[in-house]
Amino acid sequence: MTDQIHHVTAAQLRKGLTLSTGRRHIIRLVTYKLRIRLPINPDDAKSLDDRFTLKGGQDPESPTYSQTKSTQDDLIPGDSCTDLLFTNLDPDVDYWLEIDPGRGGTKYFAFEALPWSKIEPIASSRIGTEK
Repeated sequence: MTDQIHHVTAAQLRKGLTLSTGRRHIIRLVTYKLRIRLPINPDDAKSLDDRFTLKGGQDPESPTYSQTKSTQDDLIPGDSCTDLLFTNLDPDVDYWLEIDPGRGGTKYFAFEALPWSKIEPIASSRIGTEK
């Protein structure tokens, strides 16, 4: 019996897979992560209520993916930057990173409507992504 290996995303699994019979199938779920480094000091009292929301889909007002982090989620304590890890990304949608500076600030987008294909090469070379 020949094994057949499939590397699929969660979105592909939700759509369904057609598998041939008479074979053993090995399904490997591919997950996408994005690590972002922001020049925001997580130890600064002004940034304690900052929120960072990565939104994915066709429109940031009705995203199919949304994950919110804060400066308290910083991955590297003790430096002057905020490093955040967003997980379970879908490579088939566009992404927006909304930054909410909290009290007294105005929300803004660090980037808008970027497809994963544009984010992944930049992130891999500068910031670090994992597949």
